[in-house]
Amino acid sequence: MDIKTNHAALRIVMNRISAVYTDIPKIIPVEADGGISERDALKRFGEIFSVSDIDNRFYDKIMSVCTALKRLCRTDVSREISLQYDGDLKFGDRGERVTALQRMLSAVLLFHGTDIFTEITGDFDSDTEAAVCAFAKLYDLPPTGIADKKLTDYLVRCYLGIAAVIPHFCREEIVPFNGQMLREGMSGDDVLQLQKMLNHLHEEFPEIPKLTVTGRFGSLTAKAVKEAQRLLEIPATGAAGSNTWNGIAEICSDLYAGSQTAEGQFPGYIMKQ
Repeated sequence: MDIKTNHAALRIVMNRISAVYTDIPKIIPVEADGGISERDALKRFGEIFSVSDIDNRFYDKIMSVCTALKRLCRTDVSREISLQYDGDLKFGDRGERVTALQRMLSAVLLFHGTDIFTEITGDFDSDTEAAVCAFAKLYDLPPTGIADKKLTDYLVRCYLGIAAVIPHFCREEIVPFNGQMLREGMSGDDVLQLQKMLNHLHEEFPEIPKLTVTGRFGSLTAKAVKEAQRLLEIPATGAAGSNTWNGIAEICSDLYAGSQTAEGQFPGYIMKQ
């Protein structure tokens, strides 16, 4: 989705981010408030992530943060993971303490919207060293690449804070693709689920026609699939394979997470008496 030109796509992505960063207000459809809530949300995003000019770099940052947070929400962020300091961890070390270190680093760096991702291997390799340096820079610690006591204490506190604020609705599972290409003339439960997801998208993107959910893949379902494919910027064939299904399911997941609000957060709609 092109969030630079499509206000609905931008609203979906920003509202998804605001599910975790609740200081960012939800965005109302532009036609409802003249774009005021969109400007407010973008301004707060820029303040949090230290980007000011709304240019390509700004939109790229939005997408990288959204991608990182979605990966984080599908990560096992458990308060039960612990890392007790028992000596510095450095390049070449391995074992359970390195595994815990990698899990915590991955979660914290994703929360900050970085594109640094640490594989959970239990081996303190060059990627882990780079992640330790990245974390240190975030918190004004010496970027030595070594997890000493001070860095470990900072990391544990940050990680436990993140584990406490990641809301449960961000961990919603995406409906998986079952491996069968769906096309006109077919019927069944998978077609039924596809039609339900397409109708969910119709609420935000009216160019996708509203369907009667029958479980039968007719010409109108094929038209809806084509419109969804155009939105996803993939070939508009009218048949739903893995890329189409996963793209549609991903937007549905974004819509669900983005619709949830925290206490005191602007909800993204105008309240009337």
